[in-house]
Amino acid sequence: QQQYTFIKQFLKLVSVVPCPGDRLVLTCTTDTGSLVWEVDGMSIQLAKQGATTEKGGFLINITNINGNTNTTISTATDESVPVSLDGTMIGCSDTFPGGFVYLTINVTGPPALPVHNITIEPINNSTVSINWTEQQRCIHHYDITITSNETFTEYKLVYTSSTTITSLIAGTSYSFIIIPIDTGGREGPPSSLIQYIWN
Repeated sequence: QQQYTFIKQFLKLVSVVPCPGDRLVLTCTTDTGSLVWEVDGMSIQLAKQGATTEKGGFLINITNINGNTNTTISTATDESVPVSLDGTMIGCSDTFPGGFVYLTINVTGPPALPVHNITIEPINNSTVSINWTEQQRCIHHYDITITSNETFTEYKLVYTSSTTITSLIAGTSYSFIIIPIDTGGREGPPSSLIQYIWN
């Protein structure tokens, strides 16, 4: 989950970079008693506490109105950021029209780098442990292709940066390829071919 707060005076935050599938919560606070959201050119103004509407994939609501201080707090929430949200501009203002502070949503791209620092360690007479280091965020799982004597043997899916391969046969040549898959289901580049002769 990524949460960001911006107010009309806060101009330094110009973009957010969520992973596909993240819960994204944007909070806007104004001190004029008025609050307007804009999602890709569509303006949304809610007048009372608890009011809710949906625009551009965001659930927008007024969470608090304080009549004594003229403070209005509102959130725009996307429960599971889709890849299609990439490039979306969302803004908040205390006046309409104009005065918007905008954020661009830059959804993380597909994995750009293969896994690296791959190590293979024997555990017993028929089992090895494979470990690697991931170079980027937003990885959901890894697809591992295992071949023995140049024939496909097994496909394995793991959710951590290590796995154990069992039932290895002495004198057999094995190769492994590890592919990172991100939270949006997008495939990254495969690792280099890892060859291993089990003796």
